[in-house]
Amino acid sequence: MKKYLILLFLVSQISLAQRATARKAVSETIELITKNSYKLLSLKSADELITSYSTFLVKNGLGRETRISNSAIKNILEDINTLRGKDDLIKVGQKLSTLNSNNLNSIKGFLAEELHFNELLKLKNIDNINLNSSYKTSDFVQSKQLEFIKKNRFNNKDLYLHKQVEIDLIASKNNNKFLIEVKNIDSNFSESRFLKYFSQIVKQKAFADENGIKFVYWSNVGTSLLSTEQVKRMESIGVIVLQKGSTSPIVNAKINMNRIKRELAKL
Repeated sequence: MKKYLILLFLVSQISLAQRATARKAVSETIELITKNSYKLLSLKSADELITSYSTFLVKNGLGRETRISNSAIKNILEDINTLRGKDDLIKVGQKLSTLNSNNLNSIKGFLAEELHFNELLKLKNIDNINLNSSYKTSDFVQSKQLEFIKKNRFNNKDLYLHKQVEIDLIASKNNNKFLIEVKNIDSNFSESRFLKYFSQIVKQKAFADENGIKFVYWSNVGTSLLSTEQVKRMESIGVIVLQKGSTSPIVNAKINMNRIKRELAKL
């Protein structure tokens, strides 16, 4: 019996080792394909890449679903190339090329974030711009989260403590730090749904307070709008709510950024 158990253990270990080897091989293959793909793309001119990426939606018949025209995408890509260079153009284009009917929402939000980033780069004296950064929550941030959860648990059983703070955009102007949370929300804001997003911004506002970040912007590029009462609740904790509600996420992003730029111009 003892020998049989030892044999089973050895077989299971071999199996685990084989699985680990297979995973490593797949990972290395993907990495190699990505590198080779990047090398091939880097040989193309920026104009060729922009044309290819900006017509991707139309070729796949998904332009109407995303409510983003290929000309709008082309403008964003041209700005990326001009402001950030060809390497970033390729990175953004590769992600855009993953578009399919299952991830339309994430692509719309992704492009809206890129537009926000581009518009910040066009402004003078904007420093230390970081896109999609993540930080471990401190005791102070978690205390603010717990306070919110205890107050609203009866309205939303799904509220929970987050271990990470994700920031879409964080930057500074004349030593005044600010952050922008970009959302693409098309479904109605029920109380439960609102509390889900409110809990996230509570976490980010606490992070801002702890790190000397003066302004916190919540930029919704979707069609759904917070009610007047919901906006007031967000504003009560010092969050600046930006929303328009047009059918185009890119139009909404531009309008929201125009307001942000007007406010930053005063600094």
